[in-house]
Amino acid sequence: MTAAGLTDEEAADRFEAWADRVDPADLVEIDTECLRRLTALGERRAAAQQQEAALEAEIADAAAQASAAGHPWAVIALCREVSRQAAHKRYAAPRPPAAAEPGAPPAPARQRCPRRPIHPQAARSARPGDGLKG
Repeated sequence: MTAAGLTDEEAADRFEAWADRVDPADLVEIDTECLRRLTALGERRAAAQQQEAALEAEIADAAAQASAAGHPWAVIALCREVSRQAAHKRYAAPRPPAAAEPGAPPAPARQRCPRRPIHPQAARSARPGDGLKG
């Protein structure tokens, strides 16, 4: 099927019908070398992205093996030339949630602490530009 929803045979028939009607004198030759180059570069980029993804998967596997072997994240990070935190964030396996005891109620959702109210005297004296931070 073509993008227009035609079978290959239907598309070929339509092209032949068009070719029979067209006058060769009306056709204009254009340089398509730049378009061919653009297409080739796009194909090279897609191949490079696939290679990059495969390489990143290998790096992640090697980092996981190093961590499982007991190497600290600081050493793994040094090999990758990133910070310890960056290496841990990128390559550490996510921890499963802690299992609750059977029959225990679910843990409540974490809530933010409410802000402390401002002392009334401080609220009255605070004006824009007086140097107090809110």
